Amino acid sequence: MSDQCMLLPAPADRLDTATVALPGPYDVAAAPAARSDAERFTFRLLFDTLIRLDCQGRARPALAESWTRSADGRTWTFRLRPGRTGLDRKPLDAYALADWWMADSARVVRSHLGGVALMSAAGPQTLLVRLITPTDSVPLVLADPAFAAGRAPPRHSVLALSQMLFDPRDAIALGADVILTDDRDAIAAAARADSFASLPLPWSRTVALVLPVPDSSVVGRIDTPGFREALVRDVVHVEAKSVERSGWGRLTCSAEPGAGAAQPRAGASRVVYALGDRTAGDIAARIAALGLLGARGSVVPLAPQELAASLRGGRERAYVLSLPAVSLVPCADRPIWPAGARVVPLVDTRYQVILSPRAPALTVDWDGALRLAEPAADSVQTLRER
Repeated sequence: MSDQCMLLPAPADRLDTATVALPGPYDVAAAPAARSDAERFTFRLLFDTLIRLDCQGRARPALAESWTRSADGRTWTFRLRPGRTGLDRKPLDAYALADWWMADSARVVRSHLGGVALMSAAGPQTLLVRLITPTDSVPLVLADPAFAAGRAPPRHSVLALSQMLFDPRDAIALGADVILTDDRDAIAAAARADSFASLPLPWSRTVALVLPVPDSSVVGRIDTPGFREALVRDVVHVEAKSVERSGWGRLTCSAEPGAGAAQPRAGASRVVYALGDRTAGDIAARIAALGLLGARGSVVPLAPQELAASLRGGRERAYVLSLPAVSLVPCADRPIWPAGARVVPLVDTRYQVILSPRAPALTVDWDGALRLAEPAADSVQTLRER
């Protein structure tokens, strides 16, 4: 039976080194907490979670080679693959994995939000996972990328990763084998190049408007199919579609992150977005230009830490944020915003992968990230290091 998540089979004349052009810089030292899409793609190629989910949401072996369920559905027993190493390159057995998992308070909180009560070892290769509520199927939260604890096994070829600080069309001309981009011009250029294949990945980002203090007049003008379609047609420069369904607008969490009531600036009508997020910035500019927040609305980019502090206090009239289109732990991935804030999902965006004839075989995960589907090395080098 063919694997529907496989992109293309590996060519017979594949080179030992495949060059991947990423949509921005990355830092392997930040693993497993990816701070950008470039790191999300990089870390998936290099590090493993206990299980993984393919593009259809099916659980597949990763650090664990098999698992069984207890009679009450609350305890799951995982058999680990032997010979694996952790992020620190030290041997990773069940004892080390359980200690790593429970040692970090933020990871424990994320585990609880995902329904995991406790993790313990019952032998070098046997890991026990105790759930808060029973389940008949393996807990998918164990594939959450934030819980990547082990390195991908040593393999036969080297995957070279570049920091994509240039026009993605240049990557085609320079002979990159795998190019990740949401740039419409680069995608069109690849379509004109006979030797390259361009394939869409699953929708990975939802851009949403967050109003710390709900305003029915603003919501009434923005939360419409016509407004969303106009954004896709006239404003957004990457591959996008109008949001059809999204859990972000109706998410409720049993353990809400702590944030009080909004405390907006007096007289301010600013729309804030993350510095460097072009799509959020374009949408914020359109909202301000239409005067939806008042005649004197302005647009302000903020650095990540400054944005998080501002959002937590609800200091601005509105925020345009990029959120995961699909999350295994949404209550952990949700930014902290004031209680009672209104969230209006607007557009979904995604990447395409452009593959040269020499590209390695790749498979797609549940969130649009790529994974090597055949033996290849776990060593990483940038183009500048080669």
